[in-house]
Amino acid sequence: MKNFPIPIRIILFSSFFMSFGYFAVYAFLAIYLSSFLHFSTLQVGTVLTIMILTSRIIPLFSGIIADKFGYMIMMISGLLLRGIGFICLGIFSEFHTISISTSLIGFGTAFYEPAARAVFGSQPACIRKDLFTYLNLAFNSGAIIGPIAGSILLVWNPLYAFLFAGVLMLFFAIIFYLLRSHFQVSTENVQLLLGFKTVLQNKHFLSFSCIMIFFYIMFTQLTVALPLHMSNISHSPKLGGLVVTVNAITGVLFMIAFRKIFHKYSTLSIVKYGVLLMGLSFLLIPLFPHPYWLFGCVILFTIGETLVLPNADIAIANYSHASYTATYFGVYQLSLAIGFTIGNYTGTWFTSQLQEAYAPWLTLGTMGVIGFISLHMLKNVKQTQEKEMMNTGL
Repeated sequence: MKNFPIPIRIILFSSFFMSFGYFAVYAFLAIYLSSFLHFSTLQVGTVLTIMILTSRIIPLFSGIIADKFGYMIMMISGLLLRGIGFICLGIFSEFHTISISTSLIGFGTAFYEPAARAVFGSQPACIRKDLFTYLNLAFNSGAIIGPIAGSILLVWNPLYAFLFAGVLMLFFAIIFYLLRSHFQVSTENVQLLLGFKTVLQNKHFLSFSCIMIFFYIMFTQLTVALPLHMSNISHSPKLGGLVVTVNAITGVLFMIAFRKIFHKYSTLSIVKYGVLLMGLSFLLIPLFPHPYWLFGCVILFTIGETLVLPNADIAIANYSHASYTATYFGVYQLSLAIGFTIGNYTGTWFTSQLQEAYAPWLTLGTMGVIGFISLHMLKNVKQTQEKEMMNTGL
């Protein structure tokens, strides 16, 4: 981290606390809505869906705006919206006000994430891999500690958890405002629609984004099918909850261990093997219906996930060639939206209707294999085109 500029270090440092505050609330949001506010199942589902849709679809437009008006403006605006949204979640209790509050959080996330990743993606290529590695380390570390703090605050008083998360967001909005001069992005000759057109003309990037939908369908099962299946075979909801904890802790350890690998091999190669390992983890699950075996599969899943997450961000930054970077990250969010939506519905249906069947795990595993083959083909096409360009002197 010594090679990073001081503002970048502060953003990485703040990423941990923002992840910490977010997971202190989000990990127990459904419980809070149903147990404390007594919302119906439909109302809880609607509130969570509003947050997901706004945070994953709006980036299609917010990324374009960030490239035009500046990354820090969008990051500060996003943090302000998230902070206000979290505080309102703790203050209000009616369905319509809670829905508005979650939409503010969703819009805030949509404003912040493409711009923040564009800041990292626009840094020199020599430090880019380390940047995204540390970013994912900060995120996973916050995801480990956040739910612990959230559970304590929830028992004490739910309002404190929301106030804590909201105040953290507002605090870092102020910090970023003070740092805004360090991230001035020239908007000269940057046209809103031209950036979107440029992204749509990048066939390699669009192919990569479509292939990654398979990854996000599998990744969603970390919070859907895997915990539910663990609860079913162990008859213990506590073990089901441990799935995410084991994933987060081992994810941090593997992220540290894999740093040298990230520098040694090409980005797409690492991503494709990560997707393959995740697919294999699902194919192995039905062999032994035992909690210990499932935890082993979760660890294999985590290895694959750890290989993919930072390198997917690096791949997007490489596709952008330091131009319209936020637009690229914004459009890529559609892959998350599609993958998460399909994954949520299929995961719950698989575990509720097909508990004893092999079909769900074979289906998810096949997605990993298809993703691996598709990424391998994409990498070969890219290498062939690069060789042709070198031979023609372009």
